[in-house]
Amino acid sequence: MEKAGKKLGMKTAVEIFADRNYEDNGNLVSRSKSNAMITDPEVAKKHVIKMMKNQALNCYSGKQIPCEIDSICVHGDGKNAVNTAKQIKEGLINSGIILKPLNKLKKFI
Repeated sequence: MEKAGKKLGMKTAVEIFADRNYEDNGNLVSRSKSNAMITDPEVAKKHVIKMMKNQALNCYSGKQIPCEIDSICVHGDGKNAVNTAKQIKEGLINSGIILKPLNKLKKFI
């Protein structure tokens, strides 16, 4: 979707998933697999911080796929969603990553 939007001259925001694992091709691990979801808020926090610092997707295998990251999604249907979001925010701030609303990113100004 990012490539299609850019091809059409649209401004796009790239979103990663804090509580999902990725396959080596960049797709999300199917929810039919036991390793699809990251349910531990601490693990999700480390997952996101690593992706943000490296500007790359963390694949379940350990492979990293470089990508621009603008937004982080925490699925609200998980029982730990609120705690996960809080821990991620705190972890990002403590890691020196500056949080901004999308409309304040240079690419949207």
